[in-house]
Amino acid sequence: MSQPTVEEEPKNSVPRPPPAARSPVGHSNGGSLRSQGANSGASSQSNLRFFHARCEALNWFGSSTPLAGPSLSSSNCGVFVKSEDETPVFLPDNMSSAVLGLFLNLGITCGVSMTSDLFRGLSNSVTTVDKEISVGRLTINVFNSVSEASWAPLSSRTSGGIIIKDLQIMIVYDTNIESTISRGRAIENQVYSSLFSITPYRYSAANSPQGSRTPDETQSAIWDDEVKSNSGVNKMDIEIEEKNIDMDEENLRPPKRPTILTHSVVVTMGMMAVIIITLASIGQLLNESIWDRNFKRLALLVTLLPGIPLASFFFLVTVGNLCQSLGPLADVKSNSKKFSSHKPKRFRHRNLELPHITIQMPVYKEGLKGVIKPTVTSLLAAVKEYEREGGTASIFINDDGLQIIPPDIAEQRVEFYVENGIGYCARPGHGKNGFIRKGKFKKASNMNYGLYTSILVEDKLSEIKIARMAELGVTDEDQITLEQEDEWYAEALDIVVKESEGRTIAAGNIRIGEIILIVDCDTKVPLDCLVMAAMEMAESPEVAIIQHASGVMQVVWNKFENAITYFTNLVYDAIVFSVGQGDNAPFVGHNAFLRWKAVQAVAFEEDGVTKFWSESHVSEDFDMALRLQTQGFVIRMATYHKGEFKEGVSLTVFDELTRWEKYAYGCSELVFYPLYQWPTKGIFTPLFKKFLFSNIIITSKITMLAYISTYYALGFALPLSIINYFIYGWCHGTSWLDAFYQESWKVFLPLVVIFNLISPIAYSIMRHRLKIKRFDKALLESIRWSPTFILFFGGISWHLFVALLSHILNINMEWGSTAKEVAAGGYYVGVDRVVKGFKWMYILLLPFVGGMIYIGVWAPYGWLITQPTTVVPLAVQLGCHALMPIFLGFDLL
Repeated sequence: MSQPTVEEEPKNSVPRPPPAARSPVGHSNGGSLRSQGANSGASSQSNLRFFHARCEALNWFGSSTPLAGPSLSSSNCGVFVKSEDETPVFLPDNMSSAVLGLFLNLGITCGVSMTSDLFRGLSNSVTTVDKEISVGRLTINVFNSVSEASWAPLSSRTSGGIIIKDLQIMIVYDTNIESTISRGRAIENQVYSSLFSITPYRYSAANSPQGSRTPDETQSAIWDDEVKSNSGVNKMDIEIEEKNIDMDEENLRPPKRPTILTHSVVVTMGMMAVIIITLASIGQLLNESIWDRNFKRLALLVTLLPGIPLASFFFLVTVGNLCQSLGPLADVKSNSKKFSSHKPKRFRHRNLELPHITIQMPVYKEGLKGVIKPTVTSLLAAVKEYEREGGTASIFINDDGLQIIPPDIAEQRVEFYVENGIGYCARPGHGKNGFIRKGKFKKASNMNYGLYTSILVEDKLSEIKIARMAELGVTDEDQITLEQEDEWYAEALDIVVKESEGRTIAAGNIRIGEIILIVDCDTKVPLDCLVMAAMEMAESPEVAIIQHASGVMQVVWNKFENAITYFTNLVYDAIVFSVGQGDNAPFVGHNAFLRWKAVQAVAFEEDGVTKFWSESHVSEDFDMALRLQTQGFVIRMATYHKGEFKEGVSLTVFDELTRWEKYAYGCSELVFYPLYQWPTKGIFTPLFKKFLFSNIIITSKITMLAYISTYYALGFALPLSIINYFIYGWCHGTSWLDAFYQESWKVFLPLVVIFNLISPIAYSIMRHRLKIKRFDKALLESIRWSPTFILFFGGISWHLFVALLSHILNINMEWGSTAKEVAAGGYYVGVDRVVKGFKWMYILLLPFVGGMIYIGVWAPYGWLITQPTTVVPLAVQLGCHALMPIFLGFDLL
């Protein structure tokens, strides 16, 4: 992390929330709220009346005269909704200003304040010192007054239920009307069945791993056992009863996960084919040399060295197609050392104390409403489910755009983070007062900054804790109340932010739990993903990363996004099949759970600070995976969520080309030093040499090398086709060209047959065998998208060649984040993008197109090139390059 120069806070900086970002709202606020409600749109009022009628039908507003307890004003009960323009509306009109102010202070989008004999009984059953109560699988917050609730820590409001004891009302809230009603009914049902088995809890404002829930000291020992067995025990008991599971020690122990070697057999067969072809080529050269006594041609053996890795991917795919069609499937349907097809069994974790999980989400300039909010909504649902199971979780956003987007948009982000109890950290813009955002792709340095800030807060908190414990005369940390630790945490965070002298903006809970879930800002996650990850990590302490196979979250549903969706699913299906058969699981950098202790174990010092992600590599995820595996940790792929993890894909061909350029640059960066460093440092990077000599199984190394080589094969396809066109076209049949030399056609034809004919059929068979899709439908889908990808991969060579050459020649290339929303479009906008993005390619292609026409038609005798086997490979390349931006950029296919 860079050590920037000291900067003063800019005038237009993002407003930093004060320590108390919310204050109780008194009666004076009621009038303004009523006036806003009166001016709301017809749609909001209609929804509000519907909401009120539903709640009234459920008898949630009670009677004006309670059967027991103090007098209750009916104005304390009602419904509250924020319209799309954030205008609050409510019913009835005479709802008390105190309750309205509470809705507003808590940042509730949709909520209902209710009462009944049932809820009054629940309120009377808890004492004034109880902060939370467990009702069945639900946790409900308890506050003595509206004032106390208004000042409540954000993390104590994530259950969706609040009891206000002095008003004897229950407030239930969620993101929309239907979900709020569903939550209210769920709470009501649980209260009916659990009213006489209530478990009081204390809450932790920081919601941290150190501040996990503990029973109130004034309660009996009976409650201690109930607290330790979290609310998820109901599901576990049901599972045990329904399946009649024998609860002996053997069944409670997780089964051993075998090491699968099927993939090793597949790779061995593929490499045997490569060796046979290579030996045949050597034999051909030796025979020719012996025949005419010209041993100089043996120098051509040097060309076999780059040819072996370039050919390996082709043969691995060929053998893989055979395995997909006819090979065993049992490995892909079972759990193994590096693969999880089935969820952990809940009954094996009845006594598991669920760890705190931090959801880390880097963001940049993405839209709040269109991108960030839907993702956070999905994450909050998973957090609530995890809390119902007895765990704690928090969202930690690393916002790299907060200090560079317009202040009004930044303020909306901050308000959204505060309303939803989200911790966030933001660093200055690149070059701002000397601050440097390192890396060509800034995601790694962004996450490093957030993690390092969290570490600074933890260190400062430890100092404060030691000092305060000495002042209080306390020697045991167990004697510290959670409220005290929350107060000290807030103090530590405030000190760290102030010591950054204006560089850092941070608020909320930014502490890191035992497990980190990394997601992109265009993501959807399964409801039970957190508890499943916690149980799997507990079962397998050697696992550092659980990478989940993802589905696609489509946004615009245009032809190109549909095509990339198909291709993304194809890639994930192929990876799942390979990993299930024993290959190393990949780490793609998102939708993955990381063990925090493992990440800390491979941390390194740079620029005087601790870093976790490599800022000097475009492929920071590969670097992290390699460092973890060389330390003996395991990376595992999981598929048991069946595609419920969803990720965004490229929305346009321009974004997809940028992604491939980044991947190509990253692969070159992993393997080679730039050319100017070869005399002093050598050709290969330390990371690549570390990979070659690591303890990773050799067949997985071969697979990885074959994957990397595909970028070179694609990148050099166009330049080699051009060279081959002239050499073979003019020198074929002369003494200038040795028989060892092969024309492009002999490479082009097998590629077409394997990748455009055999592979789609094999992929369709595999999907049928795995019951993903019926064979005929899968095959029709493959045929449908074949023209798109023939055009795309036929026209990608130039762009990858530029990226590979840029790294070797040390020419700077940088990329921002992939577009998550559709930008303004239209015919003229599309033409402008094509001209700006592809002008140099067209300038260089046009002379070759004109030259081919001239040489094929009008050139003098002896200079004509008319052989189809020489012309077709280059013509296809040039045609795809010329047409790809037009057909795919304008969705003409």
